Amino acid sequence: MNIIADYLRTTDFVVTGLRPARAIIIIFLCNLLFFTSCGDSHNGELLRKAMSVVETDPELSLAYLDSIEYPENTLSNEQYRQYVITDVQAKYKTFRDIKDEKRIFEVQSYYNRDGNNPEMTALANLYSGCVHEENGENDAAMNDYNLAFNAAKIVNDSLIMARILLYKGGLLSKQGLYLESIKKYEEAAALCSSYADKKASCYLAIGNRFLPLNNYDSAFYYYDEGLELARNSGDSSLYGKFLHNIGLTYLETNNYDTAAKYLREAREFVRDTAQSVKFHLTFASLYLSMNCKDSINHYGGLLCGDIDKVDDDLMLVNIYDVLSNIALYNNRYDSAYYYVKKYSEKVVDITEDRLSQSVYEIQQKYDYEKIRNEYQSKQIRSQRIGLLLLFFLIISLLVMLFFSIRLSNKRKEALVANERLRDSEIDKAKLMGQKDSDEKTISMLENRISQLDRKNIDSLQKYWDEINSLKNEIAKNNGDMDRCIDLLRNASNWQISFVNNLLTIVNYRQDAGTIVSRIKSDLLTDTPFNVIMEIFNNEYPGLAIQIKNRYPDLTETEFKVCILSFSQLSSKDMSNILGQSTNSINSARSNIRSKINIERTGGDISKHILTELFNK
Repeated sequence: MNIIADYLRTTDFVVTGLRPARAIIIIFLCNLLFFTSCGDSHNGELLRKAMSVVETDPELSLAYLDSIEYPENTLSNEQYRQYVITDVQAKYKTFRDIKDEKRIFEVQSYYNRDGNNPEMTALANLYSGCVHEENGENDAAMNDYNLAFNAAKIVNDSLIMARILLYKGGLLSKQGLYLESIKKYEEAAALCSSYADKKASCYLAIGNRFLPLNNYDSAFYYYDEGLELARNSGDSSLYGKFLHNIGLTYLETNNYDTAAKYLREAREFVRDTAQSVKFHLTFASLYLSMNCKDSINHYGGLLCGDIDKVDDDLMLVNIYDVLSNIALYNNRYDSAYYYVKKYSEKVVDITEDRLSQSVYEIQQKYDYEKIRNEYQSKQIRSQRIGLLLLFFLIISLLVMLFFSIRLSNKRKEALVANERLRDSEIDKAKLMGQKDSDEKTISMLENRISQLDRKNIDSLQKYWDEINSLKNEIAKNNGDMDRCIDLLRNASNWQISFVNNLLTIVNYRQDAGTIVSRIKSDLLTDTPFNVIMEIFNNEYPGLAIQIKNRYPDLTETEFKVCILSFSQLSSKDMSNILGQSTNSINSARSNIRSKINIERTGGDISKHILTELFNK
């Protein structure tokens, strides 16, 4: 009994101890911390992935960076600086316009002042130099490259130093200083001696710089060395570039057959549309020089189909130039005039675009975009906060509703448990009050019950067992009484009624006639068959109705016998429960087997009914 009381006290504490307002505040703070930490962690992971693939797959790196929402707000200061460097690096490697990437200058200034992270300092200065170079500020670009190289020497990263030397060599080459740029490329190749693909890229750049000097022998030397390195490294794309450049060099030296051989082999390594267009353009020029009409017309037709695929204005200029020459070759002067006109228009467009881009306009555009982005960021932040508050309000209401329903259910459970506890305590008090006189009382009950009508002996036999059990339990200590009380509490209603009558007789010493009348009254009020019927409906919901509908010819007695057959009772037990003779029960069973078509004598009625109703 104390266990139930302790449970009720514990339940009440759990339900009422957690105040709804405090619970809502705690849930709100936990969710806020959860969403904030998840967002920061997610964006940080995206940045880490972008930095890890920027060298090998810059397009994928840009995709990761584009997935970071509001990097200036969701990333830490250090992560945001890394984000800016990686973004500019990926755009530069994918040939995107970085002229307006002024953010890199602030990052560069920070790392140059801080000086505690030489690796990031080198990258910040390197790509600041790239932005300066894209804007035509060559002196500023070279100064940034020198700062980047000095920082890279501190960390002794040969690959970063080699990359910086390549960029310096490219800047020198743009200024026409080919010999100086070759020296930078050779220094870079020396730093990459352990990396075959990197060293091959340096040799490719060196060979390209010998072409403007008309030093074809040196160009072929470095191309051949680089071709072997590219083959050993397994980089098929780099290997194809060497074959393509060697073919173009032979084309420049009028060795058309050899050029065609290398170009055809290089074409096997084409991986995208842009490279295909370049090869179509190269083969068209080659076969014009070789005067191969069929091949000229073939590649000319391919170039006509490539025009819509090309976005690069310089590539379109070269395509229009070659197509005009092919038209002249075929004496199609109208087409030649058309392509020359398109060539001229595209040259004019390129010139006008370059002249229209002043530094002031670019700065104004950058400032305008910056202000607009800041305003949009504020608007979006406000909307996100509003949606977040609405979300937490809905969650809070749902939590309050949940706790209210749970509190109501707990209170109902507590009331029911209290009622059971009260009844159990009353029963226990009655038993404890009669402890001293139980032996005498039970003896009197045994004498009086033995005088009852023998017809009720079978139906009352099970209560004798309970009385004997009670007699044995009384001999035990007080702690064993609880088991007796639990047994009575879990009994069915008509059993409890009978035992309560016995307790009443014990308390008030009524005579045997009163006992018999009360027992008969209880049994008539709630008969054993009604109890069995209630159990049957719980075990087989709806089956009784199906039996009546399936077998309408069954009489009321036959229907009851069908129900009792599921309990596997004997004919004698059924006769006691239904108040009929054993012969009547056996006759009813025979009639049932006939009406429900059981062919085998003595067949199981319950199994046959279940098979008929559910297994067809």
